[in-house]
Amino acid sequence: MTRIVTVKPKSSKAKNRLANIMDNNPVCVVEQETSNHMLFLASENKKYFFWISTNTTDADWEVL
Repeated sequence: MTRIVTVKPKSSKAKNRLANIMDNNPVCVVEQETSNHMLFLASENKKYFFWISTNTTDADWEVL
């Protein structure tokens, strides 16, 4: 089963990635999840891949 999350950019770097690489689409597919609450996400258009922490404050992204 494919898990989908929506992200919100917090930093200017993340806002830039959302606008220029992710086509302003905040929907991401969870590619991998680790036991220490890290998610490896792929943008829905498959052009941007990144790690995000779900149990600590991430500097760039927030999972909604």
